Amino acid sequence: MRAELAKLLFLSPDILILDEPTNHLDLESTRWFESYLKQYSGSVLFTSHDRAFLNSIATKILSLEEQKARLYTGNYDSYLRERELRLTQLESQSRRQQELIDKETKFIERFRYKATKASQVQSRIKKLDKLSAIVIPRQTKKMHFNFPEPERSGHDVIKLRNLTKSYGDMVIYQGLELVLNRGDKVALVGPNGAGKTTLLKILAGVMPFDSGYRNLGVNVNTAYFAQYYVESLCPSNNLIQELETILPDAPEQQLRGMLGAFLFSGDDVKKRISVLSGGEKTRLAIAKMLLNPANLVLMDEPTNHLDIPAREILADALQAYKGTLCF
Repeated sequence: MRAELAKLLFLSPDILILDEPTNHLDLESTRWFESYLKQYSGSVLFTSHDRAFLNSIATKILSLEEQKARLYTGNYDSYLRERELRLTQLESQSRRQQELIDKETKFIERFRYKATKASQVQSRIKKLDKLSAIVIPRQTKKMHFNFPEPERSGHDVIKLRNLTKSYGDMVIYQGLELVLNRGDKVALVGPNGAGKTTLLKILAGVMPFDSGYRNLGVNVNTAYFAQYYVESLCPSNNLIQELETILPDAPEQQLRGMLGAFLFSGDDVKKRISVLSGGEKTRLAIAKMLLNPANLVLMDEPTNHLDIPAREILADALQAYKGTLCF
């Protein structure tokens, strides 16, 4: 991703068209890219689910709504305020229009067959015919979920002692010491290649290390979310069948309820996983993870492919989570 982006910037084009350019960039690279775009003299058209990036770079927002494109001036937060104001105004106009329609319709029905009112009735019929219906854009549905209340673990949830990990001659960790205590919420930061994903895999117990110790505490149940978890979804399964791999005896209505919280409803639950978008697969993978309540949650880039409302709801759920979190 960084190499492709570097090649593109080297060309110094008059217009940059970028689709999720900050995906897979570390924080340092993203900040550098923001600085570059602020000084860039050409035009930029981009999509992004990174709210901070949108607020930093965008001067206009092109919103796709009701099969049309509407341009808003300002950054993302400005767009949200302006759109909310516009929706409020449209709702008010729609109410007034409906009141007018009701009033004129009553008059027409009352005097339709009265000769002395015929001209007034026809005038009001024509008036109603000329009205254009006020269309209020549909509100985007949002996920709604919380992490299940976890069973209480011991105070020391997981310990790494004098741990060493290498890839061939490349030493990633040497003598690493780490303790996560009950209730900790730890963010792993560092440039790409620093070993964040490696550390999460070691904590999750899915990657061997060269030497040292990994000790789980008392009564610790672990849930690990990573991109490979999304990719491990069975393409030929539908959504119900995928959840049944975790809860084979659960009533379908219970599974439908879980899927509904993640915006899958009606016939959606019978879709094959192979036809889902990246965001839909991520939502399904999170739903699947929640079927096994855990008191230690490890998440590697959980917001990839999630839109901004979904990211914010996930963040709220993680803030409210009572267990231990490392991401």
